[in-house]
Amino acid sequence: MKQSIVPHWLFLTLLFGCVAVSAVAQPPPDAAAVVSVVERIRQTIPMPGIAVAVASDTGIIFTQGFGTLDSAGKVPATGDSRYRLASVSKALTAVAVMRLVEQGKVGLDSPIQRYCPQYPFRQYPVTVRQLLAHCSGIRHYISPDENYNRRYFPTVAESVGIVANDSLLFPPGTQFHYSTYAFNLLGRLVETASGQPFAQAIETLVLAPAGMSRSGSIGELRQLGNEQIADGYTRTLAGHVVPAKPLNLSDRVPGAGLVSTANDLARFALALLQHRLLADTTLRLLWTNAEFGGVEMPCGLGWFVAATPLGKLAMHDGAQSGGRALLMILPERRVAVAMLANMEGDDLTEAMQQGGMEILRRVVQSR
Repeated sequence: MKQSIVPHWLFLTLLFGCVAVSAVAQPPPDAAAVVSVVERIRQTIPMPGIAVAVASDTGIIFTQGFGTLDSAGKVPATGDSRYRLASVSKALTAVAVMRLVEQGKVGLDSPIQRYCPQYPFRQYPVTVRQLLAHCSGIRHYISPDENYNRRYFPTVAESVGIVANDSLLFPPGTQFHYSTYAFNLLGRLVETASGQPFAQAIETLVLAPAGMSRSGSIGELRQLGNEQIADGYTRTLAGHVVPAKPLNLSDRVPGAGLVSTANDLARFALALLQHRLLADTTLRLLWTNAEFGGVEMPCGLGWFVAATPLGKLAMHDGAQSGGRALLMILPERRVAVAMLANMEGDDLTEAMQQGGMEILRRVVQSR
């Protein structure tokens, strides 16, 4: 399963595609402008549903669902509809880890074995910072069976075992290699340092203080069973929309197994911008390219970062069977956009990133 991480075309868009920005305060952008961006995505890529929320300074300034949560068209999509976050889950887990760092319960440069005894010591120490920056040397999925996991893992500790006996791909801190499995170790760290199971810890550390009342781990929400999580879909070669391949996310909860809404993701962004989750110095660390041995890596701590004409961009996207997710924040402009869709495809990932940047430009221009 391919994971998108700020492709080359997006950097070109960021560097050359932004128009001049006015410093004069203006009203929020016309909702019709945001709708036109989203409708263009839907016309280009058929899908059952997509939800979008835009936040600026102190609140959500736009929210809307488009289409439905099911291909039968029976459950309308709204800004409060629940979708799988896929790898955007990593952004939330990273914030949970950094909250524990602020509380003095975790050391960024401590070996992960201090908090995750299920992962054996290696020839080289693997630190918390290296795991967050995808520089640990721990592998990602390597087979279709792993991509579309069907096995149930009852605990985060057990999911650590997927890579516990594997050799590292390289000495930690020397290279970048994206790894969802590395975040299982961070999820176990969150459990150990907080004294709570991961689902409860992420609620305590991130969801509750950010006001994300409709978010949580997919296992916990499915046990409640009182409301639909958006079904996942794909397209055949003939262009027909059909159900996507099923997968069990219990093998990757901290890195790709959370559920949220567009509105809740916008609230998460606001909680970060308003420093209700992390102090400014911690947030700057989160959103600054990690560096090891004088080599700058392509991401910060659990987030991808890029320089744009509008200022720094902090973001994460998610690509999973039957779904796509995106959260983009311009910290210096204090604006953010969240998009969640129940369709898969690399073309949709790129369309959402392009659309997200266009929406952010419109918001910044209107201020």
